[in-house]
Amino acid sequence: MTAEEKTLLAVLTTAAVLVPIALGAALSWPAWSWLFLAVPLLGALGLVARNIRRRVRDELPRQQAAPPLHGEQQHEAWQTPIPDTCLLSTIADYNFHFSATAYWRLVEGATIQHADPGGLAARVIVDRAQAIAATEHPDNVDVLRHRLTGELGTVWPDTSGVVEAWADQIQLTLSEADRERLRRYSEVRKDGGLWECERNHEILKRTYLGEALTSMGSTVTWWLARKDNDVENTVRLLDALAQLCAAANRAEVPELVPNGSFPGGSPQSTWFPPAGLAAGPFSDVRLDSRQWIASIDELNLDSDHRALLARRIAVVLEKAGKPDLAQEIQRHFDAPATDQEPAEFPKPDGDLPDEPTLDGEPPW
Repeated sequence: MTAEEKTLLAVLTTAAVLVPIALGAALSWPAWSWLFLAVPLLGALGLVARNIRRRVRDELPRQQAAPPLHGEQQHEAWQTPIPDTCLLSTIADYNFHFSATAYWRLVEGATIQHADPGGLAARVIVDRAQAIAATEHPDNVDVLRHRLTGELGTVWPDTSGVVEAWADQIQLTLSEADRERLRRYSEVRKDGGLWECERNHEILKRTYLGEALTSMGSTVTWWLARKDNDVENTVRLLDALAQLCAAANRAEVPELVPNGSFPGGSPQSTWFPPAGLAAGPFSDVRLDSRQWIASIDELNLDSDHRALLARRIAVVLEKAGKPDLAQEIQRHFDAPATDQEPAEFPKPDGDLPDEPTLDGEPPW
């Protein structure tokens, strides 16, 4: 309401009261006749006041009466549309697109006035929506929409105390371009996590094999554990296990020829050079008696199998030029050198294949 309109209302009110009194007194009318003059003036005053109020209401931009409310919200309320507005999310540059209809009413007894109470109500709704959206990831746009519907549907006062506002018809979306970026980012993140898991698994396997193939003794122990203490086949594979141990420790590995022979002589002379000669390609394989004895003990074999394994290892060491080491192992396990094997064990050229090979994978 403008100042001119307020002045007009004041003048009409004064006239409606003073004009009948002045005329009645001047013309000596009876008091009851003054009412006939006052009634038309008061009617004109009411008509002007109603027109002014209607004009002020029509000038509010697109503001209409809100649907009927309940309880304490039954006072007259107005609505103001909130157009598409960007709300920040937890990830920079990924914004939600928010729109709604703000409903508001003037607070009774407010001590201040505002030129645009509808805009004030819209600010209240947007500020509340932004505070909630800032805690959500862009992927959670659907969940956030339900949160805003619940939170913004309650009446919330403006900090200045001019209006109370709430919202309805809430819309919340994420642009298609941002949705596609998030989808691609999610796929890359998942693939990277899978690759990292596989890489760590490979590192664990390499660490395990590095520890298992440190020496000839640990290599034999590892192979027997894999093959459920299959002593007979393990003894036949000692040369191949020595080659595997040397390769794991980055020693030079001589190549096998197709017929199974070894360059430079017998397998035993290849893996275990005779005493007094220069160290061969597997000089890093420790041939300490304590290590051999500890490795055999760790297998927890029965006495017959343990004696058989110790006797065959001693034969290999004897041919490799390590008679003292062979005798020490024989004495420890009470396995005298003899060509006679227990009856329950197969002969060297019997049931076992002549050229056993390593097969299978370690039990991870």
